Amino acid sequence: MNQPISITDTLKRRFLEAIDNVKVEPGRYKYVIVDSRAAEIMASAGCHLADVLAREGTMYLENLEKRRSPSAGVEAIYFAMPTEDSVRRIIRDFKVGRPATYSAAHLFFLAAMDDKMFDHLRASTDAKYIKSLKELFMDFYAVESRVFSLGRRNAFFNLFSPQLREINGVSEINAISKQLISVCASLQINPIVSYHRSSDLSMQTSKNIAMTVQTDLDEYYKGQPRVGLKPPQLVIIDRTVDPITPILHDFYYQALATDLMPIQDGTKYEYNSTGQDGQPVQKVAVLDETDKTFAKIRHNHITDCIKFLKSNVDELMAEAVNKPMHGNQLDILREQMAKLPQFQENKEKFSVHLEIVNGCLEYIQHNRIVDISNLEQSLATGQLANGEIPKSFDPEIAAFLDDNSVRMVDRLRLVMLFFITQAVPQEMRNQLFQLSRCNYADREIANNLEFLGVKLDVAAPPPTKKWFFSEFLKKKSVSEDEIEYDLPRYIPAIKSIFDGVVHENLDRDQYPYTLAPDQLETIQARKTVRSLRSAQPTFHHKGRRNEPKGRLILFIAGGVTYSEIRAAYESAAQHEWDILIGSTHIITPPIFMEDMRLLRSGPPPPPPPPPRSPSPPPEPVAKDNKVFASVKNVFSSPASSSKPVAPQPQRPTSQLQHTSSEHKVKEKLKGLWK
Repeated sequence: MNQPISITDTLKRRFLEAIDNVKVEPGRYKYVIVDSRAAEIMASAGCHLADVLAREGTMYLENLEKRRSPSAGVEAIYFAMPTEDSVRRIIRDFKVGRPATYSAAHLFFLAAMDDKMFDHLRASTDAKYIKSLKELFMDFYAVESRVFSLGRRNAFFNLFSPQLREINGVSEINAISKQLISVCASLQINPIVSYHRSSDLSMQTSKNIAMTVQTDLDEYYKGQPRVGLKPPQLVIIDRTVDPITPILHDFYYQALATDLMPIQDGTKYEYNSTGQDGQPVQKVAVLDETDKTFAKIRHNHITDCIKFLKSNVDELMAEAVNKPMHGNQLDILREQMAKLPQFQENKEKFSVHLEIVNGCLEYIQHNRIVDISNLEQSLATGQLANGEIPKSFDPEIAAFLDDNSVRMVDRLRLVMLFFITQAVPQEMRNQLFQLSRCNYADREIANNLEFLGVKLDVAAPPPTKKWFFSEFLKKKSVSEDEIEYDLPRYIPAIKSIFDGVVHENLDRDQYPYTLAPDQLETIQARKTVRSLRSAQPTFHHKGRRNEPKGRLILFIAGGVTYSEIRAAYESAAQHEWDILIGSTHIITPPIFMEDMRLLRSGPPPPPPPPPRSPSPPPEPVAKDNKVFASVKNVFSSPASSSKPVAPQPQRPTSQLQHTSSEHKVKEKLKGLWK
């Protein structure tokens, strides 16, 4: 078993290795050209301008969509998607019969290139300039070290909307499968695939994706045996497996902040600060793993976050003024920290997190979120915090729906949970809508649950036993605010999947494999042979205690929540497994509610792109070969001596390239112009 995988590090390393592996002719330099999608994927992996320019011989990072000046003495490295637009722009740089923009090109496509697009590229470009073409299979985003996204929010509509499923469902599944192959190829794994089998024959999204993925994996790894005694596992489920988790309020920092605060894309938070000139300025804090404070507290309960931040603020201020700070109010903390003349960076980060925490606390206090959450947990689990199973939740739900101090969106979240967990006939649903005073557009949010497989007139199964875990009955309190929080009692459905895979007791009738029984028997036989040798010496394992005991990737079609992401981290730590989680996109309760509103008919079409402004004239080409101080200068050299154009090669069959020093990439020998 290999060391734990970091998705972020893997993507970044593959980009930089691709640049390093390009060997240019003496006297030439490398320019890296990226299209918008490649730029986004690079940014998600933390691969920035400084990282690119630090590679030997690399002098420039440019955008493919922008106008670029001709540069002799430069070999261009392209990272792009094999789309019509990106390919057209590459062709324009090396079009037959026109001067080339660069001296040579190395083409790295992040996804598989279809034959039609390849033929167009080969027929339209001057072959002598194209040195190589590779398919890297890197078409996905790194969200966190254990989290990836396909960046496909519209997949929710294409998979579950009754209007769009018949039109776009098959193409969406194929696109998802191709991107999951990119994930497996980048991580260098050939996993055993299983999926959630729905009892509803009309809701077979997980199965359809899994079967398509298995077909694509077989094609990609054709003729290559699985390596290792314990192959990784890929479990594919969809949002119908657990429609409850995206609705619940979660009091853990990352999930709570992205629910209640205006945090764009789950990471960008705008706040007011003071510039070096003393004037107010608006800044953007990025909440990701590069923020060490955020990385420490993102999965902590809000009360633990407050204690952590206050403790560190005390230490920071004591270090600055040799006197600890005394005070309980978060507002006072921020005001006093703003006066500190030293430790600007740490002060700024702590101030941002204190502002977010304080905003969450104010929101909770003013909107009865604690009381609402208690009822949500009771509805989701079917029992009260003390373990009692009530005869009915009708009085409690009615009281909240009739309370004007409860926001409409929170009333709707309660209504949705009530519909999911209770048997609610149509007449009663109408009465609840009237009691909540929601309009017809808001009613669609709850009614559309039927498209996620919820039987609105059928109650969820009652709990089989009372849960008297003392941990669930504990309460977190903040003395200065006099608020108590119940720890969550509802456990996301994916937690049982993690446990089942680790303990090898996952119900395989509900989560069957895509492989045929004889193929599974072959894999199981290898494991059995290994177990018979369990008495061999273990001295060779010395120093390998950090190695994971197994590897699991869970993919959720239709969106993954930050609560489920936290569950993946917790299960990985608990079981000492390498557990990764990914989805078509990341969802928060506001995003989920908005998507549910539009689910019946699908989202509105995107606005037309703005008219393109005229391209600026190209910069004049330098007349000498001197290297200027700025990395943005374009290098040029006298025109290279003309050479006869080599005949274009015939199309051979694609082959897989394997080397010990490079990541496995699918090298299209048909795309190597020599």
